[in-house]
Amino acid sequence: MSILVVGGAGCLGRAFLRKFGANLVFPVVSADLAPCDEANVSVLIGGGSCTQAATGAATKVKEALESSSFQPPWQFDTIVCTAGAFSGGSLATSAGLESVDRMWQANVKSAVATAHLATKFLSPGGLVVFTGAGAALGPCPDMVRQTA
Repeated sequence: MSILVVGGAGCLGRAFLRKFGANLVFPVVSADLAPCDEANVSVLIGGGSCTQAATGAATKVKEALESSSFQPPWQFDTIVCTAGAFSGGSLATSAGLESVDRMWQANVKSAVATAHLATKFLSPGGLVVFTGAGAALGPCPDMVRQTA
């Protein structure tokens, strides 16, 4: 079994790695904007457009796997997207509207990058998981929702 966690350095990603990657009995790779000590391999990925973020993440994951002790084929049984963020604010204000861009960057682009990584690295019959937030399930008229 092998796992790729997009967003592994964040709060949810680290909690996921502590729970499911405990003792690292199988290969666990984190891809995030920051390094992650809980994974066997930590890949730093960047931003840019959706295209740049997705293709850049795939290139960096491949390069990291090539220089790691993992043996080919470099495929993951599970790819989990724990990346994301939450931003409050009302869409009636300019600050609330600005938070939409931050939400797009953190949630939608990370989901697109995860899906692209799955096209490159998911093993046949593998599983892709996109996490969300409990706050997105109920009414919150003054808060911008998580979108991924």
